[in-house]
Amino acid sequence: MITNSWLRITAWAAGLLAAAAVLNIISVLYQPVIRPVLQILLPFSVAVALALLLDPTIDRLERRGLSRGASVAGVSLIFLLVFAAIGILLVPVLVSQAMELADNLPHYYREASKQVSNIVSRYSAVLERFHAPTTLQEFYQRYSGRLQSAASDAIGGAGRMLSGLVSKSIWLVLIPILTIFLLIDIDRLKEKSLLLVPAKHRQRTAALAGSVGRVFGAYIRGLITVAVLYGAACGVAIAAWGVPYSVMLGAASGVLSLVPYIGTISTIVLVGLVALVSRPQSPLDAALVALTIFAINQLFDSVTGPRIVGKAVGVHPVLAIFALLVGGQLFGIVGMVLAVPVAASLQIVILEFCPELRGPKEKPKKDKKKVR
Repeated sequence: MITNSWLRITAWAAGLLAAAAVLNIISVLYQPVIRPVLQILLPFSVAVALALLLDPTIDRLERRGLSRGASVAGVSLIFLLVFAAIGILLVPVLVSQAMELADNLPHYYREASKQVSNIVSRYSAVLERFHAPTTLQEFYQRYSGRLQSAASDAIGGAGRMLSGLVSKSIWLVLIPILTIFLLIDIDRLKEKSLLLVPAKHRQRTAALAGSVGRVFGAYIRGLITVAVLYGAACGVAIAAWGVPYSVMLGAASGVLSLVPYIGTISTIVLVGLVALVSRPQSPLDAALVALTIFAINQLFDSVTGPRIVGKAVGVHPVLAIFALLVGGQLFGIVGMVLAVPVAASLQIVILEFCPELRGPKEKPKKDKKKVR
């Protein structure tokens, strides 16, 4: 007899095989066909996501008596003022700290080399046992080719990234314009899109689209709020420890926190390294700074994050990591940020059409009365 458990296992196995086949096809067609199309669609996708995020706020303003146009204009003006304030207050500080870091890089490099030399000389006997370099000079001589290749690759990658950002600067104008047009006509577009669905399925499709929109919007809004709070908390903690570049590191922490799992590890490593190279005489302080960032992250993961984001996205960690890898490969950092809510949206659609894949509901526990 085929049970629901075997049915779920078979369905998930078939789904994974199908996903692997689709990803193989995508990998073959990605560079010549899919990548150019994705590059064109990405700003439109960002505009649609922003419109879905802002639409509930505009709907609330409409219920209070404002017209659609006035609501869109008011919300757009508020966001422009917020971004202008951020640009005026934060950008000069970020630029100043970045220039200071660039000036101090030679000094930090010398100090880091001294620390590495001390560590290597302290454990030279262990390194000799494993036939590893026992001095920094020997390490450079053995791996100089690989280091130069890695450095050239890194410089080339940074150059390509900067040129890509410059080429996409028009998005700063295009995305807000698209978002405003979508906000004005989003209700009409929703009604028109439902006409593409057969009449008998329209109600179910509308309910499903509403569920997906609520999950996606709640997650992104909560994620942005948590990122801002997390970046501020990290910046304050870094400044309290006396580590330089606290504003720049706090902003980087907030941006990295948008990427689940990977962003947390990157933040801890980045802050720890900056603390170590800026104060090489106090390695214990660098470890304590890294532990402080780890504690802040645990606090946000266990308390702040769940309260703000809630349980809007019920995605298994394995599926979330898989979605992150796919999103990063296809769309870069934007794909990694949107990977989890997109996976949750797909999960809602799949469970709607395959309800037998849902886990068994927990039966209410009965109170055991003591028999006297």
